[in-house]
Amino acid sequence: MSPLADAPNEPIRVLYVNADAEFTELVETKLRATGFEFDCRTTTRADAALDALSTERIDCVVTAHSLADSDGLRLTSAIRERDSDLPVILFTGKGDDDLVDEATRVGVSDYIPVRADRDNFALLARRIRTLSNAARAQRDAERA
Repeated sequence: MSPLADAPNEPIRVLYVNADAEFTELVETKLRATGFEFDCRTTTRADAALDALSTERIDCVVTAHSLADSDGLRLTSAIRERDSDLPVILFTGKGDDDLVDEATRVGVSDYIPVRADRDNFALLARRIRTLSNAARAQRDAERA
């Protein structure tokens, strides 16, 4: 069996997808500061995210709603066509009940709206860790 993703020698591999370069840099910095072991890769485009998923081991995808060539919901749909178990988190400042409904319909694992009244990045880090470890444990159980 493989170790859980947060084992000391195996960081959780996160693919963060967002068209906003400044916010992407902030997310990377904040995730590093959480104390969890994350190996964060970033891209602005859905097509590049799908390419990365084809060539790299990714434990969790975090996506904004607005991307350079698509949106987070279309990206999630494309991911679900390939992998129904990979955790996908929609992390966005945009949103309403319609977006939540659509996110659920396309298979987003979690929806985290960015809000001024909480530590969004600590919440994101905990959800990445929880979802990634649960997916890994499920894969390990299926192999056993």
